[in-house]
This record gives sequence, C-alpha cells and structure tokens, in this order.
Amino acid sequence: MNLPLNHHGNLKSALSDQNLSDVLLDVRSVINSGASWCRLSFIYADVDECPEITKHIRYTPTFHFLCDGERVDERLGAGEERLHDRIWLHS
Repeated sequence: MNLPLNHHGNLKSALSDQNLSDVLLDVRSVINSGASWCRLSFIYADVDECPEITKHIRYTPTFHFLCDGERVDERLGAGEERLHDRIWLHS
C-alpha cells in the first residue's frame, strides 16, 4: 500500500527495505508494521488542522485506541515500552 503524503510531508510508506532505510535516516519516525489482513490502523491527526476533533488534547503525542469507533484506551507521551505494550494489547 502506497500512502499519499499529507501536506506536512510526514506520512510516508516504505516500499522496500532500502526505501525504509532511507526514510529512517531522514526523519524521526514511528513505524507501523502490519499486514494486509491486520485491522489495526494508525491515523495522524494534526492538532492545528483538526481543531474540533483534537480540542481536548493537552499533550502531544497522545495516542487514542479505538474499537468500533469507541475510545477504549489512551496513552499520553511517547514512552516506547508502554506504547508498545498498549499497541500489543489492542492489536
């Protein structure tokens, strides 16, 4: 799946191992590793571009975990181990 770049240029997809290596050297990154059969999706919502939906966000990054459109969990901050645990729990 090749995702289009958003106008901030911060949503990228890696099409090969070499392309992934090049992208990782270029920017601070979060990698969403998945498969076509996996239903877990990462959605980036810029707080300046989506002010109504993000009006209750007080810390960035904030991660909301949703199931069938309902928020079931939240993670404030980017602590790698705790974020990994939450992603594993909800995938």
